[in-house]
Amino acid sequence: MSEAIDIAECIVDEKMLIDAISGILVFSDKVISDDDAERIKRRLRMTKIERLYEEEKEQAVRTAAKKEKKNIASNLLRDGITIEKVIQFTGLSRRTVQGLAAKI
Repeated sequence: MSEAIDIAECIVDEKMLIDAISGILVFSDKVISDDDAERIKRRLRMTKIERLYEEEKEQAVRTAAKKEKKNIASNLLRDGITIEKVIQFTGLSRRTVQGLAAKI
């Protein structure tokens, strides 16, 4: 369900976006999780500026989380943990972990 919401949020036209999200909410009323329903309702209440702010905030959180994962990966590599295990523990891509390993 959250994939449908993510796809709908790519719609640029504001009216079409609201129609799509409202349609998802109405269609899925009986099967939707409480979290997804709340996400849709929150999205419908947001103004364009609020959405932009929310998107920037989410991007900052993702960036910080990735930076933290890279720090953890670097520490694990320094401690002799294999690249495969670091990938498994952090969820980082092989390319990213190999790049970190090359710097150590």
